[in-house]
Parts: sequence; structure tokens; C-alpha cells
Amino acid sequence: QRMTVLENLMLAPQLQLGETFWPNFLTPGKVRQQEAEIYEKACEVMEIALLAKLRFGRHKGVPLAEVPSDYLEWLLAEPGMNADAAFTARHHLASRGIRGARKLPTA
Repeated sequence: QRMTVLENLMLAPQLQLGETFWPNFLTPGKVRQQEAEIYEKACEVMEIALLAKLRFGRHKGVPLAEVPSDYLEWLLAEPGMNADAAFTARHHLASRGIRGARKLPTA
């Protein structure tokens, strides 16, 4: 199975604490914190790597920002969906204030 762009970006930083044996046991909090920071940076970079258009299905060739929310939710529910398409769908749903089938709570 191929790695997603996000997974590749998270592997890029060198000297990660979790790459060696002892920090995982002696300082797990630091390992988790560093991984969270790397994840945030990778997601920022992923903003650039979002799929521009849908490459298949009913909305083929349509910019993902214009694809209806219910279709994006369907993409996420499909078990064999391409990980990059799912990441992009999740991003667009979140930017619309939708998580799954529900709107995100407002503060």
C-alpha cells in the first residue's frame, strides 16, 4: 500500500524522538508533543497539496471546493477511497463547518 502525502511529510523531519527506542519509554510526552507539532506543520504544507479537482465519479473535473457536501461525506464513508481524496474532502467539509453528517458546534 502506498503512503499518503501527509504520511510522507510527517517522515521528512530528521532526528524525531520517536525514531529511537528509549525516548518512546522514557519521555513519551515529548514524543507525542513533537509528533503533534510535525502533524500541524505537515497539514499546513498539505494546504498546498490539496487535490484541485475530482478525478472520478459523478463530479469528475469539478473543483473540490464546489462539490456538494453530501458527496464529500460519501467519499469519506467509502472504505477503499484514495487517502489523498479523503484528506481533501475532510478539509473542505471542515472549512464549511461540517464534520461527518453534522455541522460543527459554534462557540
